[in-house]
Amino acid sequence: MTTRRGDGVTGDDGDGSEFDEVDLGVLDAAVAESVTEVAGDYDDRAGVGSVDLATGEIGSSGGPGPGTRTSLSDQLAGAVPVVLLARSHQLSNQIPGLARIAARSTRGRAGVGVVVRLPSMTATSAQAYFDRCPNDTLLLADPDLHLAQQSGSPDALPPSTRKAAQHPWFASAPAHSDAVDSGWVAGVLDRQRQAGATALMSATGWVDGANGAPQLVSAMRWVAASRTAAGGSPMFVNLTFDHSWLTKPALRNLLLTELVESDEPLWYLRFRWPIVDPRYGQVSKRDILSGYRELARAADLEGKRLILPNSGLTGWVMTALGASGFSTGPSWPEQAYAEQRRMGATPGRQKPPPTIRYYERTILHTIDHSSHLAMSGTPGYAACTCRYCQSLHVGTPNTAQWSKEVASLHYLLSTARLTGKLASPSKRAVAFREVQRARAFIAGLAGSPAAPTGNNAASHLPEWENVLA
Repeated sequence: MTTRRGDGVTGDDGDGSEFDEVDLGVLDAAVAESVTEVAGDYDDRAGVGSVDLATGEIGSSGGPGPGTRTSLSDQLAGAVPVVLLARSHQLSNQIPGLARIAARSTRGRAGVGVVVRLPSMTATSAQAYFDRCPNDTLLLADPDLHLAQQSGSPDALPPSTRKAAQHPWFASAPAHSDAVDSGWVAGVLDRQRQAGATALMSATGWVDGANGAPQLVSAMRWVAASRTAAGGSPMFVNLTFDHSWLTKPALRNLLLTELVESDEPLWYLRFRWPIVDPRYGQVSKRDILSGYRELARAADLEGKRLILPNSGLTGWVMTALGASGFSTGPSWPEQAYAEQRRMGATPGRQKPPPTIRYYERTILHTIDHSSHLAMSGTPGYAACTCRYCQSLHVGTPNTAQWSKEVASLHYLLSTARLTGKLASPSKRAVAFREVQRARAFIAGLAGSPAAPTGNNAASHLPEWENVLA
């Protein structure tokens, strides 16, 4: 099997550490030895053929068996819960293969799609990337307009010289308050088509909470222009808000009214959280979760398909409450769109080694390796036996073969499987039981060395149980 590589990138994953394109040599050996025999992968054995050792991607000699894949039309119709895997610098070449593995693993109970940041890739490289993803699935080329310089977002920055040259449409992105530029809108949608997106996203971005009513009206004018440019193609209303649009009744009601009264069926709504502590945790503020719940329920009642990007497992909870899906990724910025804590290096002080983290499915939380070891083997603990965990030697003190990238693949595969559990008429009850099971396990560890404390404590679980009750 030939593997096509995306554009090489170097950058910062949000932890302050530099990284290059991933070399998963450690994983290759494990995949070669056990890819078709690893318990817990739930592969369709009859369809398993060759294995791409560069990605861990399973080839198929005869295609997936009946019911092992879900179609794009099912995903757009809200017939199955959707998880979008976000391409980031970290693991940039591994996501297409993982999407195929996750689609097979969930056996059609979840739609597994991919989203890329259009200003970070050329249309040609984006198209090559999408060509490696599962067929007939949701592929989105996010124009990232909430980060454009004129957007008004607190995270907006002037584009680099290189980005401005490669993506002049991004560098010249107007504010929603400007007169609608239909030509510019059509150009943004054309670039998504050129990238190979299977659904379009409106040429819109940040909606400020100050003077919320006129700001939202202005944004929806650009949505209308995007609909004209999209014609009959499926298109998501693509808007980004501060979390105050969830917590302040006046703003929330404006958004709910627009959602209910609009003729647009597809919505892609991103919310900027306050600082989340710890990193790789979940937002646990009750008013934010309650606002999400009201939005998800309204979308469900009105037959609108709501995707919550950059929301991680919080998005999974909201999918149980009525949203159609969410996006997450290997790095923190893909798991949460949140205000970042500003941390500067102390002169003369050596930077501490990076924390070895592991997503612990048993407690629905990411913890450090020593806490993971303490939990392993305790009564009620459910060890993950996916291919990635086997290559990491999880559950053992040996970290010689530990890889942050492979641990991220475990998280993403586990999240896709968890999403597949929501393919149920009683998905809220399913999620509620998952949260209760995690809380019961933690309660059973009380007073023991294995009890998670500090950043390892899953402090979001009580709030999840409350919002799901």
